[in-house]
Amino acid sequence: MSLIRIRYKDAGVLDKLKSTLRAMTDKQKLMSAVGVSAEASIKRNFDRQEDSKKIKWKPSIRATMENGQTLVDTGKLRAISYSVESDYKVLVGTPADYGIYHQYGKGQILPKNGSHLVFNIGKTGPIFAKSTSGYPKREWLYISEEGRGKLINTLNYFFEGAKKK
Repeated sequence: MSLIRIRYKDAGVLDKLKSTLRAMTDKQKLMSAVGVSAEASIKRNFDRQEDSKKIKWKPSIRATMENGQTLVDTGKLRAISYSVESDYKVLVGTPADYGIYHQYGKGQILPKNGSHLVFNIGKTGPIFAKSTSGYPKREWLYISEEGRGKLINTLNYFFEGAKKK
């Protein structure tokens, strides 16, 4: 699973966050809301087809041939989900084990079995190659600026409720 981790290093803010969290009675509800917010932000990255610096992804051969979108052929990579691990931790990621290769890129790919790689791209039938130049970097696992704003609004909603109690 490819995952994202959000960290905040300001000690004063962290202390305030910890004290607010201690006052909350339903931390799981907060973590679920954080997960939903992060999941939605990451899914929008596939619609935008761009990285965190707003640079468009290099289109895949399949997307070019079929006039489609890159990284959304089967939907497996885009099947983002979250899991509340504890009162203070939520994991967000994809079940696609190849997600990391698209996130960071991957160099040359060689066949594991046999002498050639076999690709089924679009309706052209199988394409054979002795190797490929690999995957270009297509950063998709990040929370956009817009997503961060929505995440902060979610946190504020819960923190304001905790202050009132």
